[in-house]
Amino acid sequence: MQETGPVLWDDDDWRDWGSCTTMMQPQAGDNMIGGPASIDNAIDALKAGSTYVGCLSQMTWRWPYFDNDVAQMSAVITACGLLGAKSSEGVVLDSYLEDGYPAIFVDYGSLIGWSLIERQIARLCGATIAIAWGGLTSDPINKSIVSIALDMLDPDHVPPTFVQGDTISYTTDLERNAAICSEDTLFMLAVQHRYRTGSAALPVPLTENLRIPTAEEIVQVQVMARELERRVPEICDHVRWDVLEERATVLAHKGEQFYERVMGALQDDGVNVEDVLQLTVALRRLGADEIERRFGFTADDDHHRPTELFARAAAAVLTDHPADLSEEVVVLGSTDVHVAAKNALAASLDKCGAKVIDCGVNCDPEDLVSAACRDGASAIVITTHNGVAWSYGSQLVTLCEQEDRRFRLFMGGVLNEDSPDSPSPVDVTEKLNGLGISTPLNIHTLIDALTSSDL
Repeated sequence: MQETGPVLWDDDDWRDWGSCTTMMQPQAGDNMIGGPASIDNAIDALKAGSTYVGCLSQMTWRWPYFDNDVAQMSAVITACGLLGAKSSEGVVLDSYLEDGYPAIFVDYGSLIGWSLIERQIARLCGATIAIAWGGLTSDPINKSIVSIALDMLDPDHVPPTFVQGDTISYTTDLERNAAICSEDTLFMLAVQHRYRTGSAALPVPLTENLRIPTAEEIVQVQVMARELERRVPEICDHVRWDVLEERATVLAHKGEQFYERVMGALQDDGVNVEDVLQLTVALRRLGADEIERRFGFTADDDHHRPTELFARAAAAVLTDHPADLSEEVVVLGSTDVHVAAKNALAASLDKCGAKVIDCGVNCDPEDLVSAACRDGASAIVITTHNGVAWSYGSQLVTLCEQEDRRFRLFMGGVLNEDSPDSPSPVDVTEKLNGLGISTPLNIHTLIDALTSSDL
């Protein structure tokens, strides 16, 4: 299934992409390096003229219908080696932390520590790495502190690809989103002005919470950022940078501790951490939850600094809903890598007494239906954000029909998909409802529907 966004199908597409502007260079980011097609993508990106190619952190993803982790890691490593062979020509391996395990980590120290692990992987591949981050942090003070800490641990001072704007705070209120974008972007620009990291500030289009933005909407927030930039030098003179640097130093130290714990434990377990294939496969098989459980920082730690996404997910968990779902067996999964909503759903359903079969993220529809049949589920609940809602939902219904089984089907999140008749993705909520898939707006309404729905 094709997600929303551009797809490069052939050599002509790559050629057009690489030559679309003479004013800036396109970054080959999402879904280029990390999956089974990493080698082909790296070669095509280099041929097209891109010198920032990624995204390394996506090596932790499971690609749909592909479960050979050794083959996947081998492809990633080979692609990184190709980029490393061109490093003297300015080619850089790109990464975006929140597209990997840091999206699941609950402490910023773990996020900082993971950046050091990715630097080690790049070193073993002979590649120069640029690490971007930021989309899952909305508080401008937190974002500034983490950005400074990451800069402290960048020995080669390679310009990060970007600092991502806030992707977790927007609502359907575009005026409110404009205020959030302005505050977020102003601080990103201030950090860049102060520390000269070379990182681009990447403001988020105001419609991000509604659908994939149009080109005009992307330009709009860039124009906003340019206007904000005019005041940055003056504002920087009134910021207590010493306080932020003190907190960043503590965070950088925590990151170093995390890194040393992970690498030391892997060596104790017999992993040759100088063998990049052994290292990456071991990290993939451990998984984010287990890595942080064993090597991360707990709430009892004096310097515990919980990530904002973790705090938001925890706040979203229902603790006071009167529903009794003790008779329900619910299969739960995400169509993509976004884990916060899935975790909040799992915790809420558990609080209401349901037996939850958590199939994780990047689930194939077949896996959900198979789990539902195997465990006698009464419902399948899906969270989605990657623009495959209609394709995924219709395939799920077909699979249930083939099994001659009826389950209550629920889907929430961003319910849109590309359409040949529209320049941007269209809402498919009514089409899903026509298939018999319920589309509750939030966890409360999902619980209510589970309580009252009948097969």
